[in-house]
Amino acid sequence: MNILYYIYRTLVLFLNVLDLALVAYIILSWFPGALRTPLGYWLIRIVSPILRPFRNLPLQFFGLDWTVFAVLFLLNLIRDYVLPALFFAW
Repeated sequence: MNILYYIYRTLVLFLNVLDLALVAYIILSWFPGALRTPLGYWLIRIVSPILRPFRNLPLQFFGLDWTVFAVLFLLNLIRDYVLPALFFAW
């Protein structure tokens, strides 16, 4: 098979893992003290570099922080539309 296909599949797998990490971060953030566990610290180390550039955007309204949902939307947009256009447009 083509090497570009394997690169594409690796990037899609990486974005899927990031999606799962973000969803786990969302779920743990609902429970008090859950982010202070070893799993919580591990998730924070993975997720915070991705969320940090978006924290300055005005995405806090209705009493919720919508930053994680915006990042999830952006990652899914990249995975579903941008990557296939880059790798399979030719």
